[in-house]
Amino acid sequence: MTVVRNHLRTSLTHFKASANFTVGKELIEVPATTLDQPILLFKNNPISKRRKQKKQETTKTPDLGHWNLRDVEFAETPSQLGKLHMLALSKCFDPTGTTSATTSGLLQQAYTSFRRKLEDHGISIGNGTTAEESKNNVPSGAEGAVKHLFNNIHQSTKDCSIILIPEKDYQLYAKWKRHFDFSGRQVLFATGSKFFEKGSQDFMSNLALKVNMKFGGVSHHLNADTLDKLLGKKLNIKNNTIVLGADIGHCGTGGKEGSPSVACVVGSVDNRFMSYPGSMRLQRGGQEVSIKPILCR
Repeated sequence: MTVVRNHLRTSLTHFKASANFTVGKELIEVPATTLDQPILLFKNNPISKRRKQKKQETTKTPDLGHWNLRDVEFAETPSQLGKLHMLALSKCFDPTGTTSATTSGLLQQAYTSFRRKLEDHGISIGNGTTAEESKNNVPSGAEGAVKHLFNNIHQSTKDCSIILIPEKDYQLYAKWKRHFDFSGRQVLFATGSKFFEKGSQDFMSNLALKVNMKFGGVSHHLNADTLDKLLGKKLNIKNNTIVLGADIGHCGTGGKEGSPSVACVVGSVDNRFMSYPGSMRLQRGGQEVSIKPILCR
């Protein structure tokens, strides 16, 4: 859409610069088709490891592009993970403030619930450290607490840490997300109160999905019949096909001033079309720069 729009802008500018031109009133027709909702295939493991009597669903059909992750194990999970750590920043469970004893109890509940949720989705990870800001040698202040996590707790690239924050903190997130990513250590930020609100199970499933992806896992595959309808049954067609996606994101209304626009291009790297290494470039706020079309054979 962006490429077409920018092309039209360029064409109109050219027309305006020329004398005696006309523009037709007919709309351009582009052939299209409506695709059926895809069937998503999860790991074919009918029995839950933790709740052995509960059947696990192996396929799901999204509803208008949305689907839930209840009662499924991810299609591919990392084989060797280290430990799960969780750091609770001040007031992460209640922005108005909670007692230290209450925070400790909620931290343990959140940690235990999330480890169980990871296990339900087929992710096995070791028991790590829970820590609280301003307690047990953890410094006060978000900056100091996160530094303590980085320097003293989360030291293996196989470990995963969840930092519980009271609310969105752009400065903290931007700085430390970049710091951890460049160090090769996987850390996620989450609002602490979300672990206890209505819909917490779905929230933790989405968080587990991010953990799985960060360590190279795949949440689901497209059902074989779905791929056959799209591409045909010949293996060489799938092996010689690449799926590309491109988008430009602008900060929404109410976002932090100075937030950049981001252009992103992703492309599939296998014949199951579930792995998409991407490339991102910053753009000036509020502007769109067209992405050159790519010809793939």
